[in-house]
Amino acid sequence: MNIENIEVFPWNESFNTGLIEIDDQHKKLVELLNQLSSHLAYHFKLSSLDDVFNELTAYAEHHFKTEEAIWQKYFIDDDWYNIHKETHASFINDVLAIKANKNDVSQNEVFEKIILFLSHWLAFHIIGSDKSMAKVVLAMQQGRSLPDAKKIAKEDFDDAIKALINSVLGMYQNISEKTLALLREISERKKVEQALLISEKKFRTLYDSTSDAVMLLDDKGFFDCNAATLKIFDCANSEEFYTKHPADLSPDKQPCGMDSRILANQNIAIAKDKGSLLFEWIFKRVSTGEIFFAEVLLNSMELNEKLVIQASVRDITKRKEMELQLQKLANTDPLTQLFNRRIFLEKLDEEIAKVKRLPNYAVVLLMLDLDFFKRINDTYDHATGDEMLKAFAEIARNNSRSIDVPARLGGEEFAILLIGANKNDALVIAERLRKKVAEIVIKHKLGLVKTTVSIGAACILADDNAKAVLHRADTALYEAKNKGRNQTCWFVADVH
Repeated sequence: MNIENIEVFPWNESFNTGLIEIDDQHKKLVELLNQLSSHLAYHFKLSSLDDVFNELTAYAEHHFKTEEAIWQKYFIDDDWYNIHKETHASFINDVLAIKANKNDVSQNEVFEKIILFLSHWLAFHIIGSDKSMAKVVLAMQQGRSLPDAKKIAKEDFDDAIKALINSVLGMYQNISEKTLALLREISERKKVEQALLISEKKFRTLYDSTSDAVMLLDDKGFFDCNAATLKIFDCANSEEFYTKHPADLSPDKQPCGMDSRILANQNIAIAKDKGSLLFEWIFKRVSTGEIFFAEVLLNSMELNEKLVIQASVRDITKRKEMELQLQKLANTDPLTQLFNRRIFLEKLDEEIAKVKRLPNYAVVLLMLDLDFFKRINDTYDHATGDEMLKAFAEIARNNSRSIDVPARLGGEEFAILLIGANKNDALVIAERLRKKVAEIVIKHKLGLVKTTVSIGAACILADDNAKAVLHRADTALYEAKNKGRNQTCWFVADVH
């Protein structure tokens, strides 16, 4: 049974900074964390713990020197660099302190302490500090000055990102605890596997006591299952369950697009060949057809001189829902629920690439700014300003098309990518937005609050980049404001 490679702390794409060299080294730190978790699961010797400590410390020092060399090129005599360097030094000291006290507590406590420390440090350092530093570097590589780049990074690192860090910590701590428990359980199962071949009673006692669905199947199908199986799959009795093929318990296709029956047979064949296989799967309840997400561990084993598959199924639907919430938190502006600046810029790059690649593919960028918004905040209050922003976001959603990309870039500044739109299409949409915004009325004790919107428009060109098209749209927006606001202006070079 090969479960040494199970990840207790799986890499998440939200950890990516955008700098490949730094991301690759972060992944190595995560790999070392998973090695520590495997030690905890398999009760390795203290000598092995020393080896992992030494490797972790050595690699961290190497990583920090490499990372600091990158930062030093851009953060010349800057306090961000000095604070970041101090954080690296404190990490090494904390790891050495945990190692120094390892003889004062149990080996398991040492492992758990270092795993918890690394989980917190990775989340705060990578998602917080390193992502902010990388954002500055990427902005400077696009021609921004250091002060401007730092300003952009600070604007993006808002309360939503802080909430993301805390959510990631909670999620991974929960995942780590449950997965470590599963690894210990699997390890114990392996120890008694030979006894199970002799004693059916021990077999029943072990598998009926777990909350996971555990079942056995051979070439003919299922022939044994525990009580948790009937509960998780919402099946009336074991006799009904034994009539099912694994694919009968699944929707027709899995998220990858493959037919469930074909993929299930492939996974069983891999488990027989390799000894084990861990993967995620979508099942459905037998009685209701309700879909649920699960983590499946297949182990091949001999039972009464016959090769069978033991399948353990754990319902992870709540974890998947949490992951979706985290993804939404990372991708959207918390006030308006529109895409945030980071996602908008990613989608802008994607559309620019399509314009370069596809003949006659057209995209228009609208930059929108609520007129005299600061006056609303100052005259009334920020709550009224927030209500105005949400009202405008709703208009942007409802009056652009489903294929378009509306986003809040910050403050009262918004943008919309009009996919496949020509200038006439864009003008129609822009004018509809402008008229709808003029209809917004918010009641306040000081009176009725209204606003208008100024719009700048620019076409994405075949030789464009994000910086260029944003500059053109900003220039058009500035012209609209200079002409008295509450109007749409095109970038002059885009008008033929």
